[in-house]
Amino acid sequence: MHEFSIAEALLSQVEAHTPAGCVVRSVVVRVGPLQMIEQDAMAMAWNAITSGTRHDGAELELDVRPPHRVCPDCGRDWTGGETIEPCTCGCVRPKWIDGDELTLMSMRVDEPQTTDATAG
Repeated sequence: MHEFSIAEALLSQVEAHTPAGCVVRSVVVRVGPLQMIEQDAMAMAWNAITSGTRHDGAELELDVRPPHRVCPDCGRDWTGGETIEPCTCGCVRPKWIDGDELTLMSMRVDEPQTTDATAG
């Protein structure tokens, strides 16, 4: 199950981009269909990888993008449909425009609590 290695790499990116003392509450990741990520397996892997870390309980949201292709024979450009889908002209080798993306899009973090030493 490749979702665990993806979750590990994602946690590494989250750690690199989390300000000191902050706790991540949610993460949004854009995923292309060529990544072949199974959403339930990814959620399980994310929960397992973050368990016991300062990001334990952080919500993972996958923004799964639709396939986008262009036909080299007729020039048709289309988005959506099945991952493996021939062009309506019969061409069985449409060119992928995108679909292999795996991008950390955003994180929501809680800032550390500060104590105001001058209050009193």
